[in-house]
Amino acid sequence: MIKGSTKMLVEHFVDEKDCRSLVKYWNDHSHLCTDDVEQHKHRNLHWSDIKSSTIKKIITYYMEKNCFFVSHFFHTRVKLYSAARLVGWKTGEEMDFHIDRDVADNRTMDYSSLIYLNDGYVGGSIEFPNTERYIPKAGCNILFHAGAQNAHKVNKITKGKRYTIPSWYKVI
Repeated sequence: MIKGSTKMLVEHFVDEKDCRSLVKYWNDHSHLCTDDVEQHKHRNLHWSDIKSSTIKKIITYYMEKNCFFVSHFFHTRVKLYSAARLVGWKTGEEMDFHIDRDVADNRTMDYSSLIYLNDGYVGGSIEFPNTERYIPKAGCNILFHAGAQNAHKVNKITKGKRYTIPSWYKVI
């Protein structure tokens, strides 16, 4: 567990074989990446663009597992807020501090999850304002409240590629 009660790090959340399958799928299908946000469109492989039923089953399994972990750790019941996606980050990419729950943008999720599918890249750590910084290993998952108490950023990837599955959850 990460220090503090608003975050949790789960090691070995995703099976190594599944990590490799998901990364391979992203690499084989990255030409299908799209997004409404210009800076994301080349890295987000959205659920609707994933055509493999096997890959969808793998992702669904981990999203359901996430619901259990979020519900257990945060003592609530949740459901998936929006469809999951596979994300590939290239060398040189980063994301400034942001808050996942943004009522002004109609994003009203309660919890966030970031599953790491690989390691071996340099940079790309997730950082919180209090200088907490994490570079989880492949298969790890960081769960946290999606509100302002957990603003976060992705530091610049200086070598290699970083693959993740971000997902969000809402209290039911």
